[in-house]
Order: sequence, then C-alpha cells, then structure tokens
Amino acid sequence: MRTAPFALLALLAVTGCNDRSRPAMGDEHSVIVVADDALWAQVEDTVLTTLQPRVFAVRDEPTFRVSHTTPTDPYWGDLRRFRQILAIGRVGDPWVDEPLGRAGVEPRAPEIVEAESVWARNQRVTVLVLPETADEAAVVMDHVDELASLLDYRYRAWSVNRMFTSGLDVELRDTLAAEAGFSVQVPRVYRWRQVSDTTYLFLNDQPDASQLVRSLLVTWRSPGTEEPSVEAALDWRDAVTDRYYDWHQVTERDRLQVRPVEAEGLDGIEVRGVWDGTVEGFPLGGSFITRMIECPEQDRQYLLDAWLYAPARAKYQYIIQLETLLDGFTCEA
Repeated sequence: MRTAPFALLALLAVTGCNDRSRPAMGDEHSVIVVADDALWAQVEDTVLTTLQPRVFAVRDEPTFRVSHTTPTDPYWGDLRRFRQILAIGRVGDPWVDEPLGRAGVEPRAPEIVEAESVWARNQRVTVLVLPETADEAAVVMDHVDELASLLDYRYRAWSVNRMFTSGLDVELRDTLAAEAGFSVQVPRVYRWRQVSDTTYLFLNDQPDASQLVRSLLVTWRSPGTEEPSVEAALDWRDAVTDRYYDWHQVTERDRLQVRPVEAEGLDGIEVRGVWDGTVEGFPLGGSFITRMIECPEQDRQYLLDAWLYAPARAKYQYIIQLETLLDGFTCEA
C-alpha cells in the first residue's frame, strides 16, 4: 500500500519545477521510494521490513519511515524534493535517468548508483537500476539488503556528524586520561562534573530538560568485586542512579538486550533496556545502554551508563549517539 506524508505536502504549493537551489524537505530518517505500482506490489513487504527494522527503545520503533509513490502520482513533483529518495527502475525511466545524469555515470544494470542534489539542494538519491530483461522483483529482492546497509551507514554517519557539530572536546579527553585514568570522546556542548572520587557525569540537555536529555556516567571500583553479568551490571546501575542522578530512575528488567563487549582488549557485557521515573509526580521514561567493563591493567572494573530521554522524537539517531559515547571510552594503562 502506498503511503505519502500528505500533512507535509499540504503545507507546500504544488509545483512542477526542478530547482536544485531549493532546500530538500523532510527528515533524514524519511525515505521516499519511487517505483511502478506493479513492481511495488510484489516487493513492498520485503522492502519495508528490510529498510525499516525496529530499534530497541521505550516502544520499539522503525529506524526509517519509508513511503512509496509512483512517478505518475500528482504529488511526485513535490515528493521528489525530499531529502532521501530511493528510485527503482530501468534506464529510460525519467526518475532513473535524471539521477544517473546528475551522477555522470552509465550504469551496468543491475547496479546501485548514488547522486547528490538531483531535485533539491542537500538531497541524496539512491538508484537501483534494473536490467532490461530480468525478473524485476527478483532483482530488488537480491539488492534490498545492500540498500538497507547503505541507508543505515549513511544515517549513522549523519547522526555522528550532527552530534559533533560543536567539535570534539579534546582538552577534556586529555585531562581525563592524565588525571582520572580513562578518557571519553564527547562533544564540546556536553557539560561535565566529577561527583565523587571515582564517578564522572557528562550531560547534554536542552534549556528545557523535558525536551531532550543525553547522559553518560563513568564510574569504577578497584578491584572488581563481581564478574560482569546482567544482574551485576543492573544492580550497579541502580546504585549509581539512586545516588547521582537528578531524576529518580527505576531500571526495568522485563525487557532487555544483552551482548558481550570486546574492544581493544576490554572485556565485559552490555545491557540495553528501559528506565521509568518521575519528576514532581510527572511520569518519565527512556532508554539506557549500560556496559560493565574489565580493565585489568588498572585493576579496575568500570560501569558506563548512557541514558536517553526524548519524548515524542524519533529515537534512532540518539541511540546511535549513545553508542558513539560508549565506543569512545578507553582506560589508560
């Protein structure tokens, strides 16, 4: 079934012009797929399932919002100005030829080609070029995983670049390495404070904290008293949230994702889940990613706790940002 963001289109004047100087519309996580209706009917379920897997959050939500349109749709003149377009068709189809001309390539179908600013400024158009003689649906099925990986890679890069718009706080990283025995890579916009001899907090919130909060806590104990495990990590998390967080948080245990952590000689465990809380009687909730990591060269055991509060917002980009904070941790020899 074709879906289109009509609420947004209602705000636009319907024009047929092709003006690349006009800025692209829509969010980075919105993808417009343009393909013939007959082909879409055959591949819709697989494409939607593959291109928009669900991200683990308070309520699981799709990573992307994918909408389909056909080039004969009267709204196509406006839809093609969206920030991300996935065009599927053959050479000779106008919605395929224009991006190929912009990219300056002669594809060898089947092939995936990317072009910039085809119908709007700062736009990315991804084209799956279908061969002249082939089962079109089968070709789409063969390339849908590659398309999904490409979209996800590009979105992750955008999320990290946006996160570090203010620049990396190099001075903080070096100071922590010299004085605290660990380092993290956080944007300059983050505020930080040392709340105990062994605990540091890094925070990025809005002027109104009820809108968006991203937080990272780093603490350690020496020597480690327990082997890394789900319960050990969550019990430790409960202890630090009660003591150091401004918002009281209850760590939910009925829905968790767990995986081992092995990076640059650091062994441990990662637990993802959901927290609930209240502020002045107002209910709150969000996602967390907790890592319990061994650093044997220091005889330390670390707990890294990253959490998010983002009501009424798409969560995927902020989950990526929490992952980036955690991946930027190192313990110094």
